Amino acid sequence: MNEYYSVGFFDYLMIAVYFAFMLVIGIVFRKMSKDTSDYLRGGGSMTWWMTGGSAFVTSFSAWTFVGCAGKVYKTGTLIIILFFFSALAMLLVALFFAHRFRRMRVITPIEAVRHRFGFASEQVYAWQSSIMAFVFGGIGLYILAVFIAPILGMNIHSCIVMVGIAITFLSVTGGSWAVVTSDFVQMLVILTITIVAAVLVLNMPEVGGISGFLDKLPSYHFNWAELAHPRVVGLWIIAIFLNQIFSAINLIAGASRFLYVQSDSHARKAALLVMVGCIVGPLIWFIPPMAASFVIPEIAEQFSYLKNPEEAAYVAICMRILPQGLIGLLACGIFAATVSSMNTGLNINSGIIIRNIYKPLFRRDASERELLLAARLCTLLLGVWTIFVGVWFSKWSEMPLFEWTMLLAGLITIPMTIPLVLGFFVRRTPGWSAWSTILIGLLTAYLVKFHLSVQWIAGLIGIARELSKQETRDVQFAAMVIIVFLVASTWFLLSRHFYRRATQAEEARIAEFFRNLDTPVTADSDEHRHTDTMQYKTVGLLCLAYGGFVLAGVLIPNPVSGRLSFAFCGGAIMAVGTLLYRIYRRKRARPLS
Repeated sequence: MNEYYSVGFFDYLMIAVYFAFMLVIGIVFRKMSKDTSDYLRGGGSMTWWMTGGSAFVTSFSAWTFVGCAGKVYKTGTLIIILFFFSALAMLLVALFFAHRFRRMRVITPIEAVRHRFGFASEQVYAWQSSIMAFVFGGIGLYILAVFIAPILGMNIHSCIVMVGIAITFLSVTGGSWAVVTSDFVQMLVILTITIVAAVLVLNMPEVGGISGFLDKLPSYHFNWAELAHPRVVGLWIIAIFLNQIFSAINLIAGASRFLYVQSDSHARKAALLVMVGCIVGPLIWFIPPMAASFVIPEIAEQFSYLKNPEEAAYVAICMRILPQGLIGLLACGIFAATVSSMNTGLNINSGIIIRNIYKPLFRRDASERELLLAARLCTLLLGVWTIFVGVWFSKWSEMPLFEWTMLLAGLITIPMTIPLVLGFFVRRTPGWSAWSTILIGLLTAYLVKFHLSVQWIAGLIGIARELSKQETRDVQFAAMVIIVFLVASTWFLLSRHFYRRATQAEEARIAEFFRNLDTPVTADSDEHRHTDTMQYKTVGLLCLAYGGFVLAGVLIPNPVSGRLSFAFCGGAIMAVGTLLYRIYRRKRARPLS
């Protein structure tokens, strides 16, 4: 099939019903939030399968199917390393960190920073997190628009506004309960539709099944030395390893989702679920863009209106093979991936602004009712500003999305995470150790980015020739991550030598932080509400309802493959819903767990 499928009525119907379903979830959970703990982290009473599914689906976004897919189109299997390192990081989290994150007994992760490092570091991290929420949220909206706009035939700016409004509504109305529940359902949508897309791509005559797929892939998809000098590749892999590990085990980004779960054991299980997803997901997701590298070699001409045409690789090949209705369902799946990340970002960052900036600086005596109202209003304002940033980014960004993400990781993420990781292990550091490490790290990243010769670094690792444009970007990213890691870690560890006896209040605060890390949270604890039956019932019914709608897609006049695809997607979602509802029925017959 050489012609692209034209989006039709059934695709728009799938998208419209999906949007309506997401809004219904927000309405269903609007009364679940009695205070800021409920609104921001579900009262710390969520089950492992809900939080694990949510954490998995928020670990990627439309970036995976746009920026990352574009990188896969050009480089093949190299990028899968990023996800496998994420899986390794989640294994470490499951073994050593997830339960300790939950034991911190805080509502926002920034509160843990205050308990460990004090008020000054809390404010630095709170303001930084709030500012970066706009940046990453806006980039996320733009990435989603790059994917969905061609499907819907919309202007990218209009698409950014439409999607931003829908995401903001869900976050404002339902809080963390709506966010995590929608994440779980969206995980099922993403997994089923991407499995269908991968199978249909492999069955294309131009691909010829798994054997044909492997035979026709460009050699550089497996031989990375054809992409760049082996030492550049090795340096890049080391940097990716450090970035993924430190992003997963720090007190803020790593801990944020595990504050939701009801016990130590639920935290470990949630982390293991994410680990499995990070292994299996990429093996499914990257078949279409890898196949597009030889099925659509002319992608630059076909998507010349995009600044980086290869970023349309996933949607381009899917629009060739997915029958009517399934393109709409795919758009829902990719939309779901970004909705999850942005919902979580809006929810977490509104909590940070309200509990770590608004309350301590402006309203110390604010009631829970006032804070809850302020959190909803803050979520709304964050959503509006994120839309503005997304539109701005779409107008001015020329760098490929994958490179943008890696650049921000090197410049900002690594400097911010060093104290949040090392602070878990090193207790006797002065209060200024965290925020000073950030400053040293940011300064180092700036100097490496703008004042250190990439060609000089290449010579240092034994590369005499001039680097290509892509090699230059890779070496610069790797240099930022590795050098910042070494400098910032050294600074933080050296700060121990300046430690002087803290005040009694400071010592008590730090001692309580580490005492909490050693004190288990159990499922029968009175530290959270017991809502297991509600979770099984509500999520089960929602899966049955949405799965039933998707299953009805078999009635769309499609070829047999199209009808079977709808049967698989809808049937799988309904099967999960049936399982959850049966567990609810069993639990209802017993005392609440």
